Amino acid sequence: MKRIMFTVAITAALALSGIARADILAQEVLGSFGERSELLSCPYECNPVSKGMGWRSVTTLMLVNPTLTDLDSTRIYFFDGNSSAVARADIVLLALDLDAVNVCRTLQEAGLAVPSAGFVTILIPDPVLSQIGSGAAYGWVRNLYGKFNITENEPFDGRVVGGSEAECRVVGPGAQNSDGLGDHIGDFFPGLPLIDPILIEQTGD
Repeated sequence: MKRIMFTVAITAALALSGIARADILAQEVLGSFGERSELLSCPYECNPVSKGMGWRSVTTLMLVNPTLTDLDSTRIYFFDGNSSAVARADIVLLALDLDAVNVCRTLQEAGLAVPSAGFVTILIPDPVLSQIGSGAAYGWVRNLYGKFNITENEPFDGRVVGGSEAECRVVGPGAQNSDGLGDHIGDFFPGLPLIDPILIEQTGD
């Protein structure tokens, strides 16, 4: 009987502890208003067919601004798979705006060697992270597989046989240096060519 009462007491204590912890977590979640950062990062892939006459896979970058604040100096940094910065591009994200960028064609049209795989880092301009509604952006990439014309901007005009999507992840303050990586990212890669993003799916402003 004592063992049963002891077990019941321990169970009740754990339950109360769990409720208290859940309440703390709920407060933390409600107080965080989601993930916010001045930097987003996501991978891409651009695999050509033999002899470079087309693509076997292409990536489109989707950026959305769900707020009422224009983000008129959003910058995209393109990296290859070996930690080397390739180029940068500026994009205007208006309030309640969606822009879709053909990553592979953007690099190719600029006359650059297109990496087979790499990643992009998106710098969101001057976010006031403590002020809700101050401006924020979300992003994801869509990898499409099939056969695509080497100079065709719209991937869905090609032969799509499959695809996948992945969210861009925020680069949180813990992964940035004490000075703020977003404030100085351009200083790390001087002389990068500034290229024009190729917007697709009728998202050009």
